Amino acid sequence: MNTNFIKLQWLRTGWKERFRKAPYLLAIAIVIILMILLGIRNPGYLKLASLTIKLKSWMPLLFAAFGQTFVILTGGIDLSQGSMIALVNVIIVQVIMLFGGSLPGMLFAVSVGIIVGTLAGIINGLILTRLRLQPLITTYATGIIWRGFALSVMNEPGGEVPMSFYYFFSGSFLFIPIPVWFLSFIVGIYLFLLRRGAVTQLKAIGGYTIGAFESGINVDRKRVLAYGLSGFFTALATIAIIGETISGSPLAGTGYELEAISSAAIGGASLSGGFGSPIGSLFGGIITRLVNDVIFFYGIDVKYQQLMQGLIIILALSFGALLAQSLSRSDK
Repeated sequence: MNTNFIKLQWLRTGWKERFRKAPYLLAIAIVIILMILLGIRNPGYLKLASLTIKLKSWMPLLFAAFGQTFVILTGGIDLSQGSMIALVNVIIVQVIMLFGGSLPGMLFAVSVGIIVGTLAGIINGLILTRLRLQPLITTYATGIIWRGFALSVMNEPGGEVPMSFYYFFSGSFLFIPIPVWFLSFIVGIYLFLLRRGAVTQLKAIGGYTIGAFESGINVDRKRVLAYGLSGFFTALATIAIIGETISGSPLAGTGYELEAISSAAIGGASLSGGFGSPIGSLFGGIITRLVNDVIFFYGIDVKYQQLMQGLIIILALSFGALLAQSLSRSDK
């Protein structure tokens, strides 16, 4: 057999294996390309101080996309994320004001917000698994409920959050910016879940539910876990939003669920479930934000900005879908 042919086949197999194990490689490549384009147009963009500020503003979407991915891996979807952000937002702000903006009060408010977000996610999961409903319609409906609760807590934007909340998110610890610590935290959680086998089990459920059940995986419990994780990271996204806006709003989070879903898909996750990585969603979220900056810095007319953004996202999604199909065919 031709030696060059064997070498070519080895290279193809090697790349497929790499993408199977790390489906976010394409997203990383796109991030690098977009960074180069921005660096050419505006060299100051790539300075550490500038990237730190950018990372802070990206954090809400990165958290939301990270959490959404766990649900997508199971073949589900969470359309209640945006409304969940609104609910957690107003609760945190109200509790902070109740305690007069004191440090213990802020810590307690953040804890309450995380609990509320996680419980909302768990409720989503329990409704789906107990009543056997479709995730798309169910989470859309619970999203309406969460938004209604948010409006009952605070019917208009407002509230006062101490500037120390803002300074915390803009500061650093041990010379490392706080947003970097937060990223390290969520990556640490992912690695913990990966080592415990939870991520693999979620992928198994999304890839072939019956097979996952027959292999001994408690499908319902893992689905509830996925939605609980989505709620937990959505609560963290809300905290990051408050750290940026220093106020509360029952309208906060509008559109975040769709951005989170597209970020997960751009990051290599299959919306049909069973394939992807939360790490990829982080890069997908970065791409979503970088695309906006590329459009801005290259002076694309405002009336074409949304068109360009949509086209770039569709191209990234299409390439990822083709790659996923190629990998699935190679398994057959």
